[in-house]
Amino acid sequence: MPLCLRVEIPILLDSGCQCDIITHGSQPSSSGPSKDFIPFLSAFTALSCVPASTLDVSLVQVYLWGDQTPTSLTLAGPAFTKAVEDLAPYKTLMNITRILLFTRNVTTCDMMDKEAALWATKYHDKIATGNPVMGIFGPECPAAASSIAALARTWNKQMLVTKWGDFGFSNKKRYPTLTMFSPYIDYSLDMFLGRLLAHFNYSNVVIMCDDEQDNLGLYVPTCTSVFDTLRLKYNVSASRFYVNATYEYNVRHYLDKIKALTRVIIIIAHGDRIRPIMLAAFDKKMTEGDYVYFTLELYLRSKFYGSVTWNTGDRDKRDADARTAFRSLFVLSPRNPDATPEYRKVTDEIKQRSRSTSGYTYAAGEKVNPFAMAYYYALAIYAQVLNETIASGRDPNDGYLLSKLMWNRTYTILGQDISISPNGDRETDWSMNQMNAETGMFLPVMDYSAKRNIVTPSRDPADDGTRQIVWYNRNSPPPNEPKCGYRGIKPECDAIKQGASKQGNHYQQLAAAVVNLFQAVKGMP
Repeated sequence: MPLCLRVEIPILLDSGCQCDIITHGSQPSSSGPSKDFIPFLSAFTALSCVPASTLDVSLVQVYLWGDQTPTSLTLAGPAFTKAVEDLAPYKTLMNITRILLFTRNVTTCDMMDKEAALWATKYHDKIATGNPVMGIFGPECPAAASSIAALARTWNKQMLVTKWGDFGFSNKKRYPTLTMFSPYIDYSLDMFLGRLLAHFNYSNVVIMCDDEQDNLGLYVPTCTSVFDTLRLKYNVSASRFYVNATYEYNVRHYLDKIKALTRVIIIIAHGDRIRPIMLAAFDKKMTEGDYVYFTLELYLRSKFYGSVTWNTGDRDKRDADARTAFRSLFVLSPRNPDATPEYRKVTDEIKQRSRSTSGYTYAAGEKVNPFAMAYYYALAIYAQVLNETIASGRDPNDGYLLSKLMWNRTYTILGQDISISPNGDRETDWSMNQMNAETGMFLPVMDYSAKRNIVTPSRDPADDGTRQIVWYNRNSPPPNEPKCGYRGIKPECDAIKQGASKQGNHYQQLAAAVVNLFQAVKGMP
């Protein structure tokens, strides 16, 4: 049965016109497209007076059903609805129609990839009559987004993607009307890692990739991107191993290989897989201060990405070992935007709306995930650029033009700076977090500004100073390479060893002479 939801959509009007606003939800009528057209939610508006200059704007959103992914309808829909409500400050003459394309039985990207282009085409060709201004938001699935992005280029319509996926999205000659709003884009992580390694003078790394629990198709592409970028852009000597943290012997095997290659290890894996890898390193005596580990956490305590934590309630009686091992681990995560009161207010409202309209109740301490919030930022920026385009008398239907106006700019939204690069990608600021030895909690110790491409010490709100990195069992970072090399066979060390050996022989000879002398004295009458 087609799904019909009621959505309240505000209409942005000129202050000189007072109108009664009627908003209602509907499903495809019998006179509309054929039955095989996807069920979709369409919130239409009727006005008792409409100025001639009112601009028809269709906001097309392509969603997976349910709450199994960060940007599925239940989680991202309320964020988008809140963004529509907050468009009022622009006071633009817009007659907004929201179009939600989804079906209840399409809950995974494998399903979406087969349907999305057909959905968008049917909407555009059969329903989007009159060629209204149209912005396309989503979908989160890489293959589906790629196919719709190609259509958006053909139609010259703006497309805003809120979740990173296809590497090709960075090719704006191929996708000139596509803007990436994902809070995580591999390019920004690569830049952060490159800057961090340079900061600590690390030029040899190994990347451990665990692809066993990669349901969202995130970690393997990230491994590939980091591996290629560090080698080709930053001239880092990088090796890559695919491990399976389910099997301890597998991890130990690769740790033995790593000993001969590096003292710097980047782990890219589902959050729940980090602890077993670090415990294996602990057992190999590789967490005693001579090695440094980096890993990735996109969203704290996320059901989608796992949890990077040493604490399991001591289920396996190894929390103490894990806690020690985690003292050598740094966790890289997107900068936390919770500091602004505007952000907290809006996300609290989104949570309330999720409960009342989508039936999703956030758990205690659970936050609105940053991929869902990307819808809010995308619509806010799209509306601002559209408003500027109309005000300047330019064509709001020109997706190529809107892209050029949107890129290479910084916008202030909810008290935060949201920057779009000259290439049309959202620039992500990152933090490097270290575990506090006393509390066991991870706190930022270094921050990365994507716009300035620099790393700086994190501010400590407790005393308004900066946090200092505490190196386990050391006063400084572990060196890139041990004095005698990773295998302990450097020529200069051979000379040292030979000298030590000769010195040892000398002491042995001296000791033997003392023993002989003692025995001779003892045997005298």
